[in-house]
Amino acid sequence: MSKMCILLSCMLLALTACTSPESLKNTGDQGITNTKNHELLSDEELINNSRNEVVLNIENRRFTKEEAKALLKNHLNLSNHDKTDLSYEGIDGGEYVFHATDLVHFSNHPEKLSRGWYKVNSSTGKVSKWNK
Repeated sequence: MSKMCILLSCMLLALTACTSPESLKNTGDQGITNTKNHELLSDEELINNSRNEVVLNIENRRFTKEEAKALLKNHLNLSNHDKTDLSYEGIDGGEYVFHATDLVHFSNHPEKLSRGWYKVNSSTGKVSKWNK
């Protein structure tokens, strides 16, 4: 979210700083900084107008730890009612590592049974088994 705010601020700065009133008059196009009276827009108006103007580069997108956990949950076909615990164990070579365990009862004693170790690529979101 903070990266999005920084990107939006930079784009807003670039859009407002790189435009002169003379160039706006010459083009005749409506931009996000133009008003009917050639007055300056407030910061809030600029932000609201720029929301549809900013093109985001998502090619270098990184998945967060929470998104990676959701991808793994989907990969394992888990629902919110499953007793499987997905614990984050760390990062190995740019991949999030999770340990999946099930809570089972043997002779009325709860035990954690390992379901396996999984890794989620932070760039692609690909889920695969992790071999130590």
